[in-house]
Amino acid sequence: MRSLFAIVCLLALCSITAAAQDQPISQSAPAATPAPQDKPKTIRVGGNVMQASLKKQVQPVYPADAKAAGIAGTVVLHAVIGTDGKIEDLKVVSGPPMLIKSARDAVQQWEYKPTTLSGQPMRVDTTITVVFTLGSSPSTPPSPQDQQQTGKSTEPPPIDPQFQSDLEQLLQVMHYQEKAAAGMRAMIPTIRKQIDVVFPQTPNRDKILDRFFEEVMGLANTDEFKNAMEKVYVKYLTDDDVKAMIEFYKSPAGQHYNEVSAKIIAECGQAGMVIGQSHALEIMKGLCKEYPELQGAAAFCPADSKQSGRVENPSKAASGGE
Repeated sequence: MRSLFAIVCLLALCSITAAAQDQPISQSAPAATPAPQDKPKTIRVGGNVMQASLKKQVQPVYPADAKAAGIAGTVVLHAVIGTDGKIEDLKVVSGPPMLIKSARDAVQQWEYKPTTLSGQPMRVDTTITVVFTLGSSPSTPPSPQDQQQTGKSTEPPPIDPQFQSDLEQLLQVMHYQEKAAAGMRAMIPTIRKQIDVVFPQTPNRDKILDRFFEEVMGLANTDEFKNAMEKVYVKYLTDDDVKAMIEFYKSPAGQHYNEVSAKIIAECGQAGMVIGQSHALEIMKGLCKEYPELQGAAAFCPADSKQSGRVENPSKAASGGE
């Protein structure tokens, strides 16, 4: 659950940077003219936020060979958008190999509204996802302009009243409001460092940021936040699942787990990293033996000493010298 709370904070951060596309952040005094720079600054903006700025969105073509082979999946791309709104750089993060070219070719043609911050043009670092599903065309989240033209909405159907009632009870027994506040509070130091990079130096800067995080913390108590969580649960759980979870979280064991679940998840992840690090060198040395091409090419895989000896002392090897 804590990761969802982090997303709320990060979306708020992205909104600050993306909102500057149409209106610069107001300041109490005129900003000094920035010194000329060789290259515009780059800000990080979430993919969902940038989606609203799309001016031109070319949909990928589903490769016939991939469709015939029954290959589906999601291609994730890392993009840098220039100050003119066009794609400057596009790299593949992940995705089925047979689908990557189609996704790249389409996204490379996308164009966005130029992004500015405090009146200055900015390059944008973002992530773009393209979903290929068998039986349908490849899809990306539709832009607001596309929704207006087609009249289609991305809103999911209403939740069954009984299911929603059970979901609300589940959130209550999980103490989601308290956990949301705790999760957000833990994320504030990290997120504040990110905001510090883009927030203008105004007289009341610290007071403004304190107020910002106070407002963000309050989101956990809103119906909007609760409804968003319910929609996520509906995607992956049935009403029977929710009812069973309610009974579990009502029990002493469930309440205890709810209190320590965040620590368990964090420590399990840390334990996994420690185990991976402790065995990584041993595994790589084993691969050195399996793949001779690595020998001498990496610090963990020195060249075979016997082979080196034969090369450096050919006459001694041939005569059988001591």
